[in-house]
Formats: sequence, C-alpha cells, structure tokens
Amino acid sequence: MEGSIIVVPSPFYAVVKKPGAFTIGNVPPGEWKLNASISHRRYAVSSVDVAITDAPVENLSLKVAKKKRR
Repeated sequence: MEGSIIVVPSPFYAVVKKPGAFTIGNVPPGEWKLNASISHRRYAVSSVDVAITDAPVENLSLKVAKKKRR
C-alpha cells in the first residue's frame, strides 16, 4: 500500500486522476509558477512560469519525463 499527502502553500490547485485537461479557477492576475506532484519515483515534472491576465490561459503543458539514472 502506498499513500501521499501533499501540502501546497496556495489555495489554487487541481487534483487530476488521469493525464489530460485540468482547470484551476479564480487565479488572480500576476506571475505564477505551475508545478505538479507525481507519485512515481522514476518520473519528474518540470515547473512552468505562467503570466495570468484577464484573458484565459490555454494550451499550457507540463513536461513529465523519466529521471536520469545516477
């Protein structure tokens, strides 16, 4: 059995059960960093800088890749 508890210092988040589209609503304008947590030890996610304005942000991608072996 495996479990995870993730604490985020922000009220803006989404829980995604499978890869695909997600929405994070009511984010105020400004510069933000989008990050993801992935529970598989062999993979890592690169964070993305996002500028929020009055227009919706569309077609944003997070890169999930295998970690390099040490």
